[in-house]
Amino acid sequence: MPRIYQKSADFLISAVKDVMETMVFMDMSPSEPTQPEGTSLAGDVVSTLGFTGTENGIFVTSVGMDLARKITANMLGMEEEEIQDKSEISDAMGELTNMIAGNVKVLWSDEGWEMEISVPVVMAGKELEARFSRNLVEGAAVDFVNEDGERLRVEIRLGENPIENG
Repeated sequence: MPRIYQKSADFLISAVKDVMETMVFMDMSPSEPTQPEGTSLAGDVVSTLGFTGTENGIFVTSVGMDLARKITANMLGMEEEEIQDKSEISDAMGELTNMIAGNVKVLWSDEGWEMEISVPVVMAGKELEARFSRNLVEGAAVDFVNEDGERLRVEIRLGENPIENG
């Protein structure tokens, strides 16, 4: 089994559920975790955030524009119809990715692991595809689905060369 796969999956599920419930005020049900597949991830809004430490890699979130708009409205305390500027959606999705990564960082530190995170990079458009190095295929991927069947995909992709802890 790949290194820390199950812990990564558990940490992602815990972090996403916590952020979605406390900051976005939205219930999302997780799917069974899997390994990330391939070297890309598609969506209307894709956010990435790199990290280094005991492990090196990236966090990735991918979501359709309708759900991204709902998340943004909930985070900002607005109605969906009020969200007209794509930059508001990009900012909110970057902050969502940042909060998820921050929660995972706390869980990792409780295990004695180190993690330094970067700022998120967000792409918003129609059916975008973010591509990754072939070296970023281990980790965990979880789909979260809301009551309307809309999907938020969250992945943690680990690099081949972790820094030894100690």
